[in-house]
Amino acid sequence: MLKLIILTSFFFVTFFGCSDKEENKVFNDQEIIKELESKAHSLDSYAQDYIIKDKVVKRMYFLFEKTGKSIYTFRSEYLKNGKQFIHFSNVNGEYDFDYYPDEKLAIRYRVRGNWNETNYNRAKKWHFNYSDSKVIGETIVDGKDCYVLNIKNIVITIWKEKGIPISLSNKDSESKELKYGNFAFNLDSSLFVIPNGTRIVDR
Repeated sequence: MLKLIILTSFFFVTFFGCSDKEENKVFNDQEIIKELESKAHSLDSYAQDYIIKDKVVKRMYFLFEKTGKSIYTFRSEYLKNGKQFIHFSNVNGEYDFDYYPDEKLAIRYRVRGNWNETNYNRAKKWHFNYSDSKVIGETIVDGKDCYVLNIKNIVITIWKEKGIPISLSNKDSESKELKYGNFAFNLDSSLFVIPNGTRIVDR
């Protein structure tokens, strides 16, 4: 199961269909999925907007490598109660932070997840796992050539060039699809650190 879906499970999205011609085409699932995962695994970091009904609902940043060593941490930013809010996960393998930039305040928690230096090298495989998918077509999303993958009732378009999802939809839902956009790569690791001068409160 594509583990990235876990991070976006609260979104419900519509089915993104394929043409009859695409449905009749036979794809080599294993070969295509292996290639997509290989491209995604080559990324050391990336960021993307999460878009519903043409509205950006949040932005996330992922870091898989720092100073040549494997790591797994991410940053999620959006509005919470009308204020800018940023969540940092797995900072230095020790803490999660809820950060409020306007107040220069960060609430610090012990890490909630199970990622640490013993398993960072498996993070990309977990994050980009399409092994249970079936390739059902090809399409273009926002000018990007994509494969269309089906996982149970979930349909995902995967960017051929980068191996990462461009949209996600649910065949059983009437809501709008979730799209990803405004991509950035090779991020500065300082994005994953609480800024100096921040007041930190432990919880």
